[in-house]
Amino acid sequence: LTLAALVRLKNNGVSCPACWGVFLKWGCMRADKELDVHKACRVKTFTNTGVAFNRSILAQIEQSTFDDFRDGWDWSMYHIIQTQQLLPCQPDCVPHMVAPAVSRIANIGTHGVTVSEDDAESLE
Repeated sequence: LTLAALVRLKNNGVSCPACWGVFLKWGCMRADKELDVHKACRVKTFTNTGVAFNRSILAQIEQSTFDDFRDGWDWSMYHIIQTQQLLPCQPDCVPHMVAPAVSRIANIGTHGVTVSEDDAESLE
């Protein structure tokens, strides 16, 4: 799946009415790694890796307190989602994102919040 294919899935309100964006890191929450490169998942989590959304979401972000929450852009996103500044349909809707089953991106380096030494082999 490409970014364009994920965006088309997100924009299909029938299959995911509360989807507000896509990300390119794997999104299927399974204990084992997925192998199907054509599979996509609807997920409730937010990841800070390879995020894309449309202009209406950008407009909500620009009207929010995103710039005032000084703890990194990803935590600012969490904050405006939790305070219903982004996706004001909550709690009637559950915010989702669309993501591929197999990651389309990788972190650079072998240390960090989302990469450990155990993952180093997969980065080579």
